[in-house]
Amino acid sequence: MASLPAPAPPTPTTPAGMPPPGVIPNYENPESRAYEAVAAGAVIMSIMLIFVFMRVYARAAVTKTFGSDDCKTFGTELFI
Repeated sequence: MASLPAPAPPTPTTPAGMPPPGVIPNYENPESRAYEAVAAGAVIMSIMLIFVFMRVYARAAVTKTFGSDDCKTFGTELFI
């Protein structure tokens, strides 16, 4: 019984499957949607910062109490 040769390892230019009819794969300069992920992250971070600073202002300036939960919230926000 003859042994079969081992299959070649996949390379970055080896497709996972055949593209649909009419689609030409572009391995040299593929389409990227990374800018959309960066934009979504920036919007969400901006909204989060607004709410954290509103909480800090309400607790520190309006009610004149600043508890350990506020310190943890503000500290966590700094590391994100």
